[in-house]
Amino acid sequence: DIIAQKDTMIIFLEVKTRQADSFAEDVPLVTRKQEYALWRGAEAYMMQNDYSGEVRFDTIFILMQHDGSLSIEHHEDSFFPDWG
Repeated sequence: DIIAQKDTMIIFLEVKTRQADSFAEDVPLVTRKQEYALWRGAEAYMMQNDYSGEVRFDTIFILMQHDGSLSIEHHEDSFFPDWG
């Protein structure tokens, strides 16, 4: 989705867009499968760019309201894949 840099940290962001009322409390917005795919992409990016510094995995939610307006939620450190 997005790869960003803040100072010396690389940030990998998963972006989700949904209708505001389509989020269910008990359903994960980023599944373990999606976390794994993002981690694999991050790993490939770091290897390709010879990067071994600090990384962070964030999630951005874009919520579309019924009136057409948008709200954006940015969750820093929303997950850190533990795939070993």
